Amino acid sequence: MKVYITRHGESVSNAEGYIAFSYTGLSDKGMVDAKKLGERLAKDGIKIDAVYCSSLFRTLQTIDQIFKGGFKIDPKKVIVTDLVREISRLEFEGQPSTEYYAIRDSSGLDPDDFKCKGGESENDVKRRAAEFKNLIEKSGFENILVITHGHFIGRFNSLFGMKLEHTTGGGLSLLEIEGDKAEVKFWNDTSHLEL
Repeated sequence: MKVYITRHGESVSNAEGYIAFSYTGLSDKGMVDAKKLGERLAKDGIKIDAVYCSSLFRTLQTIDQIFKGGFKIDPKKVIVTDLVREISRLEFEGQPSTEYYAIRDSSGLDPDDFKCKGGESENDVKRRAAEFKNLIEKSGFENILVITHGHFIGRFNSLFGMKLEHTTGGGLSLLEIEGDKAEVKFWNDTSHLEL
């Protein structure tokens, strides 16, 4: 199975350095980059059987811009799911990331087990990633596009024992997955954003 992965375009929170709200949208740059990704998918003729998209506003805006860039798929093949959403850090939304990490690091807990009030731990995201992997394995789709978030991408990759560099908003990656093995065909390709 070919799994194309993209992180949503740059959000306003990415640009301003705070933890995003669920309703945080894309920055102007994020809108442009997502549209360029759509242009690339269309130009390269990449065949996609289904798109899995996070339910958060910035990912929904990303898919909208991808479509505006010329990429076409039957809307019935777009599956919006919370399985691929960003880690929830509810009580820290709107605050600088440094505050979250300072409290996490001083908690005495393993960083992967730390969970803020009303939020999730990194291990919770990894469990969601495993559930998503099972879902796509059973789907019968050969080529999928996942529009998601940085934490999810990292935890999904960890299921295959991979620790890859953080992805750029609007960058494109391709994994070929067979069972518990994944081969990276390309990672965080941003050549279409440089045009």
